[in-house]
Amino acid sequence: LTTKLPNPSFSPELYAKCTVIDFTVTMAGLEQQLLGRVIGKEKSELEEERAKLVEEVNTNEKRLKYYEDKLLAQLSASEGNLIDDDDLIATLADAKKAST
Repeated sequence: LTTKLPNPSFSPELYAKCTVIDFTVTMAGLEQQLLGRVIGKEKSELEEERAKLVEEVNTNEKRLKYYEDKLLAQLSASEGNLIDDDDLIATLADAKKAST
């Protein structure tokens, strides 16, 4: 059974009868998976720390995207002098506080 779909959805019965192989995996992705398994077996505390760091990076990227979108929306909606826009100044202050 083959498919060109990037994310196929198969029934649980099909998964029980077949082995599903994703050939779209990159070499770097495989290396990370293997490294994670080796580290998980040998030093589980390092793997847990790595997982926490990856989660923290993802959270920070989401926060960055939120502030970027909010600032751009406020800048595009702003009329007149930017220094007089209290909401924009407050958002900048929040972004500055979140970055430290």
